[in-house]
Amino acid sequence: FYERLKANQLHAIQNKLQVSQASLDLESKRLERQRKFTAMLAHELKNPLAVSHLALSGIKARIGQDDPLLQRSAAIEQSLQEIDAIIDRCSEMDGFEQGRLPMQIGTFTLNDLMAALKATNRSDRIYILVQGIPIETVLVSDMHYLKIIFSNLLSNALKYSPPDTLVELAVQAMQS
Repeated sequence: FYERLKANQLHAIQNKLQVSQASLDLESKRLERQRKFTAMLAHELKNPLAVSHLALSGIKARIGQDDPLLQRSAAIEQSLQEIDAIIDRCSEMDGFEQGRLPMQIGTFTLNDLMAALKATNRSDRIYILVQGIPIETVLVSDMHYLKIIFSNLLSNALKYSPPDTLVELAVQAMQS
């Protein structure tokens, strides 16, 4: 009786293992299709974006500094950069969801990070406030991903706040 019970349990476990393996195989295939689709889509979108960037730079070279089209061309350029950033974020998120998140841990100062954020997020509505912590404080992290995180937060703050308000990024020391 014991041997038969043990054999039945072993058979049930083997069946569950086969079902799990089949499910895992299906999920692996789905993730691979998703990875290929995302890579293809990014590639297909980047090509016309590159052409648009090139055409816009040619147009900007032909218009004068006081031409009213200069402001429109700057808005077009900003939109193209935003589309490019969205494509990059989608590709990175796809990699993250598939367990491919290559981190490059390094050291940099808080000042380096703040300067990179200012360069990436050029809106006049954003201001950065650092309090109670030296600007030369050394951080150990992946600057690329920190820039993405903070840029997403700043972008959302700009997008969802009234257009005439300032967006503050405050960095301060924790009180212990």
